[in-house]
Amino acid sequence: MKLKYLSAICFFVPAILWPISSTAEPFLMPKFPKHEIKITNIHYEGKKIDPKTASLSQRLLYLEAPKRLEADLHRVGKGADRRLEFVMVERQNNANTAINTFTFKTTEYMILEKYEKVVNNSSGKRLRKEFYYMSHPANKYPDDLVHPYTIEVTFRGLELDKPGAKRRFNIWLPPTVVIPMELKVCEKETIKLPIGSRECYRVEIRPFMTAFLGPFLGRLIQRFVPSYVFWFDINGTHPLLKYKGPLGKVNVIGVPDEVYDTVKLEPDPSR
Repeated sequence: MKLKYLSAICFFVPAILWPISSTAEPFLMPKFPKHEIKITNIHYEGKKIDPKTASLSQRLLYLEAPKRLEADLHRVGKGADRRLEFVMVERQNNANTAINTFTFKTTEYMILEKYEKVVNNSSGKRLRKEFYYMSHPANKYPDDLVHPYTIEVTFRGLELDKPGAKRRFNIWLPPTVVIPMELKVCEKETIKLPIGSRECYRVEIRPFMTAFLGPFLGRLIQRFVPSYVFWFDINGTHPLLKYKGPLGKVNVIGVPDEVYDTVKLEPDPSR
């Protein structure tokens, strides 16, 4: 248990201080349907968080976490300016709604160009708005930068049918945290979902600790860092069907696991 807490400390501090790399190989643009809509319900496993008794940080973490996600993948613009746009709507535990809009460059790679987040309360009043012009040269973001929500579209271009394949990339936690990560393609698994049993490609990611702490301490801490697991449909354009990982994406101290289950998918390549 003490080592778990140690790993958390070693993870959070470098994550804040780690400089952004200026060069990184981007992910190839996968094939997508013309328009894809997906609805995901979220539940928790393991330790429960009671907002009435939890610490302030855990209470805020839980209240701003989504209980339902509504994803819309499509293209916008015309001609040479036509580009991929991914909208993720969060229905949060605090009754607020957060609309995340990701726009990608018009290239053969999955390179984020713009990101906007708008948070409204239950009455529709705007509480917060964030905007990031990712591709502006002054930002110096690496080309392989992935937001936690864009993993589900970006990873669909991987060679998912090759178990054991690995790749490193950078994950972005707005506004300034960039964390080197490593992904691994695992064996296929059959999972049960509200939409039925599905055969999936399993992909796991973990923070790449040696980039933070050096080869000795990094290897020591690595085994105590939790993994984040994604299950992609083996059919069609490989939509994400399930996710499991610690609440808050990077938390490892006393939080439950979030489990994302797809409850609606159009088009559904398994039907």
